[in-house]
Amino acid sequence: MIRRAGLILVAGLLAGRDLAAQADSAARSSVLVRAGRLIAVRTGAVLTNQAILIEGDRIKEVGPADAVAGHAPRDARVIDLRNATVLPGLIDCHTHVTSEPGD
Repeated sequence: MIRRAGLILVAGLLAGRDLAAQADSAARSSVLVRAGRLIAVRTGAVLTNQAILIEGDRIKEVGPADAVAGHAPRDARVIDLRNATVLPGLIDCHTHVTSEPGD
């Protein structure tokens, strides 16, 4: 009986460790967003052929697509938004972007 309880406890601890490793891996997963146009929020400039590298839940890098893609891990998930305008870092933002700033 004690041996069976010990085996159940060990199995539970190993399963918990595996779940923690999976959660840690998901938190560190990388996403590369390729953007056709990106609005630099501080300057209002519209930049073309840009990319955003996201690791876990944080933006790690924003810049020219080729440079940022060169820093992304090989297994990074790629989101292709080359036909879209991206506003990095804005969450739950409701807007209607219909023209370039300054028009």
